[in-house]
Order: sequence, then C-alpha cells, then structure tokens
Amino acid sequence: MKEYNKEKFISLVKRAIGDRDIKSFSKETGLSYDYVLRFLNGKFDNRPKRPTIQKIASVSKNVSYNDLMDAAGYTENSSDMDLIGISPFLSTNSLFNACILSELSKKDLTWSIKKENKEFSLSIDCKDMPYDKWSFIFLDKEKLSLLENRLYRYYISLLFSKISPDEKISFVTNQKEEFNLYKAKIPYNLNVNLTLILIDTSTLTAIKEIEISKHHNINKPIIFF
Repeated sequence: MKEYNKEKFISLVKRAIGDRDIKSFSKETGLSYDYVLRFLNGKFDNRPKRPTIQKIASVSKNVSYNDLMDAAGYTENSSDMDLIGISPFLSTNSLFNACILSELSKKDLTWSIKKENKEFSLSIDCKDMPYDKWSFIFLDKEKLSLLENRLYRYYISLLFSKISPDEKISFVTNQKEEFNLYKAKIPYNLNVNLTLILIDTSTLTAIKEIEISKHHNINKPIIFF
C-alpha cells in the first residue's frame, strides 16, 4: 500500500467542494458537517475509507475518484481490497452516479448537474458537446430472465417521451449480459440521441459506450466514453 498523502488529499477535497459551502457539500455527500470540517482542519491522520472517497467523488465535477484514491494511497494490491465493489454504505444508484461524475471530471468540458429529475437517474447541462442536455438511466441489477422485458419497457417509454434533438440519453449498466442484450436489439426507428454505457462499479470507470440511435439532425458523434 502506498503512503497516505494527507495534505494532497485535503487539497483535492477543497477542490471538490469548489464554491459550495461546507454545509451544502456535506448534505450532498451524506457526510456529516462536523466530519467534513474536522477533516479539512487536518484532525484525522488515518486515510479515509473507500466509501467516503466514493461519496466525495460522486458530487465532484473537477476531482476524479482515481485522483482521490491515489492521494489516499490505495492500490489494487491493497489489503483493503475487501472494500472494493458495491459498498454496504452506498446504494447501487450512488455508485452509478459516482462513476459517471468521476468520468466526466476527467474531461476538459463544461457541465453542471441539473436539479433532481424524477424521469432520469441523473441529468446534466452540457457545453462543448453536440447536445445541451445529457440524461442517464441507471439500469440497476435485474434478473437475467427479466432484462429483455425491461429493455422493451424503456424503449416504449422513449417512444412516447418529448425528447429534443439537443438532448442525449444514456442507459448505464454494470452487467455485461445486459450491455450485450441492448447492443444486439437496436431500435432502428427511434429518432433519439441514445447510447449505452458499460461501467465497472468496483473502480468507478466507464468501460465502453456505444451508439444505439441518433436524431437525424445530429451529424457529430455522440459517443463520449
């Protein structure tokens, strides 16, 4: 295990907070205000645990999960490997969210998280992209026998949704079987900017993104990861 760089980690957390106040940041991460304040003041000498790092990364748009993990001294050969994967302290939805935001933070682009939208798991306003809005539908773990039913439900829902040419939607899954299913069943008559993203929740990284359909007014590639 690498050495914990306390000063670097605190600096990264301050960058992650950005122009938010500590109270707002604490509420977004689910960490207590007192804990964040004591941490920023250097009161803790032990490295933060992976669930804490995942929570910080999930609400940061300028600091990646990998940056935080590196400063904390974690490596893939670490004795803390038992903490890799879906943490009991984070829901699957939170891990999906952390993965997407961690990947976006690596890109030299301008974006901001939109307010909570019940229709989608996550939505962001975009700049420097072929579209103005990017929404994500997180495909939480489902029985293999039910995956195809879910696929058709989502496609039917999209058919009856008002989606503009300047909007992109992505299905996000961490199941290779589901990724391959959507890849094999392309809705050729769906006039929507739609992609499919396969992620690894153990490392909070996007493995692959493929184009499912595209609005006829969009000429530029819509694949990002």
